Amino acid sequence: MAGTLIFCWIAWTIWAVYTETPPGADNPTELAQLVGQSVDERDASALDALIKPKTAGEDYIGDYLEELDRIGAGAISGTYANDLVTVRGASHNGTPICTTWPVVEGADRWYITPVPDPILTGCAPAS
Repeated sequence: MAGTLIFCWIAWTIWAVYTETPPGADNPTELAQLVGQSVDERDASALDALIKPKTAGEDYIGDYLEELDRIGAGAISGTYANDLVTVRGASHNGTPICTTWPVVEGADRWYITPVPDPILTGCAPAS
């Protein structure tokens, strides 16, 4: 009986490790969709998995999502263009909101990085 339980536990652990979604995204377009969704849902764990490892401070995600809650941000979606993921939405009073993150590739996965690129910009109004 104990042997069967140990075998089942080992099998479940192996299954859980191999079926777990790896951090990042398969491509930049998927990354933008996942970032937009996790920000809109205020899902800190999901957003954390999309940020390049070891680039964001301990409170970065929580502080960002808390600020969105403070202004009542909603209807948030993410897009990818020009090596940036941009999330856009509106505050509770209709003021447009926008955040951009540079996109980087690492270990065959795509991530956003909170390290700003001084040349890239994505929040300027479209002409």
